[in-house]
Amino acid sequence: MNRHRWNKKMQAQFLKKVSELLSEGYALNEAIRFMSFHVKEKYRQDIETCIQMLTKGNSLYTAFEKLGFHRDVLSYLFFAEKHGDIHFALKESSVMLEKQLLHLEKFIQVLRYPLFLIALLLIILFVIQAVVTPQFSYMYEAVDLNASFFLTFVMFIIQGIKTFFFILFSFLLLLFFYYWVSFKKKPPLEKQKLLMKIPIVSKGLRLFHSYYFSLQMSNLLKGGLSVFECFTLFQEQHFLHFYREEANLFIEKLKKGESLEIIFAESPFFEQELSSVVQHGQAVGQLSKELYMYSRFVLERMEQKIMRIISYIQPVVFLMIGVFVLIIYLSILLPMYQMMGQI
Repeated sequence: MNRHRWNKKMQAQFLKKVSELLSEGYALNEAIRFMSFHVKEKYRQDIETCIQMLTKGNSLYTAFEKLGFHRDVLSYLFFAEKHGDIHFALKESSVMLEKQLLHLEKFIQVLRYPLFLIALLLIILFVIQAVVTPQFSYMYEAVDLNASFFLTFVMFIIQGIKTFFFILFSFLLLLFFYYWVSFKKKPPLEKQKLLMKIPIVSKGLRLFHSYYFSLQMSNLLKGGLSVFECFTLFQEQHFLHFYREEANLFIEKLKKGESLEIIFAESPFFEQELSSVVQHGQAVGQLSKELYMYSRFVLERMEQKIMRIISYIQPVVFLMIGVFVLIIYLSILLPMYQMMGQI
């Protein structure tokens, strides 16, 4: 079985359709089998394997793990089988994948044309530096003229742009090398601590961790589990290692008598407002509801931030392109005007 056959788009569509069939009254096996009639041939054997595993008593997340589904989907299903709402988990995970694909698609759309223009302009700059500039230098020497300060400055800027992109490429190459050689091998908790040192990344991670933890805990609490049992389940799952290590720490603090809101307040990986939500939810006796509403609020904030970042990217890139065009224009015309004025 090809574990990489099910791409994110196919996973999202499959999960969404199965959740819709469950809402129509289908049993889980029946819903999955029904989907085998509406997918391409290459997916049918995978679905049949999934049904066989379910028939033998395997869990749904185990069957989907065999198909190579995304680990976030598997974690949703793991917790869903503990609180009993498979339909919610299938629907939520499909929405999560769809949002990831939507944001990625928008990001690519925003960058595709500007990046093509930047690449084209860099080629033109290289040609100017390698071909045109030496010709002008030769002409200046032939007629015994000195280049103006402004022209020299433009040539300096062109060289600076080339140096900048060379440094940027070298930095990205070193970053990639560091990731595969060192960062990837670090424990999950240490990875998160390193990422928390990056300002923009740290804010995004805190929002996501707050969203994910509050959403899963709300469903588990709704299913009748205690807070301690919720953390125990986070400890047992093997899809998201960071949450397992964080749950170990939380359980130790609970055993020492620390309150839940203090535990969240002391953690650097969650938004501080999560502590206030937990405190208020416990005070009014509706912790599950409060956490769920908070997860919706955080998800909306994450989407707004992503779209805001995407909206800033294109104007900045086009501004860079405008500067490049101006530099290219000046680098070609200035020598000609100077020579015409001094000859």
